[in-house]
Amino acid sequence: MSQNELRALLGRKLGMMQMFAENGDMVPVTMLEIGPCTVLQVKTVERDGYAAWKVGFGETRKKPTKAMAGVFAKAGGAAARIVGEVPPIEGTEVKAGDRLTVAVFEGVALVNVAGTTKGHGFSGTIRRHNFNSGPRAHGAKNVREIGSAGSAFAARVLPGKPMPGQWGNCKATVQNLDVVKIDPARNLLVVRGAVPGPMGGYVVVQQSTYKR
Repeated sequence: MSQNELRALLGRKLGMMQMFAENGDMVPVTMLEIGPCTVLQVKTVERDGYAAWKVGFGETRKKPTKAMAGVFAKAGGAAARIVGEVPPIEGTEVKAGDRLTVAVFEGVALVNVAGTTKGHGFSGTIRRHNFNSGPRAHGAKNVREIGSAGSAFAARVLPGKPMPGQWGNCKATVQNLDVVKIDPARNLLVVRGAVPGPMGGYVVVQQSTYKR
């Protein structure tokens, strides 16, 4: 599958619920609001060196920069909350100001969903890496500390050592989620399984290249 055959769009996570399959099985699903996305700019290989559609999703009251204000003005719309680029769909002609909806995923069976995970701040190893705690009897002094972090043969801390630090608030992608339902009237895309991020978090949905 070529890059121009992939379908991608910006959206927002609404939350999780349960649905029942035709055979009666209960299926955990995530509700995604996908689009409508406004086409802000059509990039071409001749002018920009690569082909892409710059699209915007959501509304914002923040004042855009002068550069982005010009982009929004050419598209004839208000400033968008998030702006991203998606690969163009082969055989589809669009121009600035056009709107893309969840209907672009009609016929797609699997999607990849990328988002920002929930941030938990600076966390210790027990919470971040599921370490065991130390003894809690009288005289114990190593209850939640990480213990030895060095190495006898290297005399240094090796890269990748699980240690306290920032937990969450990073980009993550869940691949090959089944598309359960598409509702163009309400801009809903229902996928099976969990999606990174909190309710209301912004996501990028792209058609998966995985073949069963």
